[in-house]
Amino acid sequence: DVGLPTLPALCRTVQYLESRNLTGQISLLVGGGLFTPGDFLKCLALGADAVYFGTIAALVMSHT
Repeated sequence: DVGLPTLPALCRTVQYLESRNLTGQISLLVGGGLFTPGDFLKCLALGADAVYFGTIAALVMSHT
């Protein structure tokens, strides 16, 4: 597997959108590789419009 971790990828994407004056014209949704509430807050603070999750919710539901 090759790829960027979520937070660095988000930073690069925000910089790209800002350099092209596209901020606010394209919604930036982030998901994957986020585990703690701090991870979700960091994404929002760094410029994500929304954060989605699926796997972590499924794990929580299966352990109740």
